Amino acid sequence: MKESKFGKGLNLIVAQAGKKAPNATRPEVTLVPTINRFSINSLASEEMQVESGDTVTFLVNPDAESFDEKFFITKGFGDSQATLASVGKAKGYGRTLTFNYSGIYSQMLQGTVEAKEVSPEGLVNLGLIKESVTPNGKVSYSALKKIHFHLVKADTIELEDGEEQDVYALTDVKFVDYTPREGESIEDGTEVAEADE
Repeated sequence: MKESKFGKGLNLIVAQAGKKAPNATRPEVTLVPTINRFSINSLASEEMQVESGDTVTFLVNPDAESFDEKFFITKGFGDSQATLASVGKAKGYGRTLTFNYSGIYSQMLQGTVEAKEVSPEGLVNLGLIKESVTPNGKVSYSALKKIHFHLVKADTIELEDGEEQDVYALTDVKFVDYTPREGESIEDGTEVAEADE
């Protein structure tokens, strides 16, 4: 047998066929245009070890000096949690997940460290969301920007039962303008659960 020109002890693994590569380049939580809706990309759900049916809780730093130090997320606990959903309710880590979380949405959308909760009507008045009426007469709101937060492990917290849990900072914020197309429905049919606030 002829000796390989690459030498002995070559460490090879089988490349996966038919496995889709993720579009994500960093773990992110994104505030999306649909009012009160967020998404967690596949890298973030893998990092947090969460899947469809799990819950998350947002945490706010009232002493933050910058927008990059203001918001955190962790696996759900306590009275304010949002249930994660994936397309088709597919299970497993490493999937894009969506959830609704109302109060913090308006704070994040304002983009300032001192922002407070504001109603959808207040966000319309601030020029941050657009109000439209669907063909069936329902009022619909769409944010005029998306906000991408880099998810970075920040610390651990101790829960009431003594267990420790990872907390992730939402930092390195990127604001992306969004313009809804005329007649576009922002209701995409993704099933999400409201936060129990």
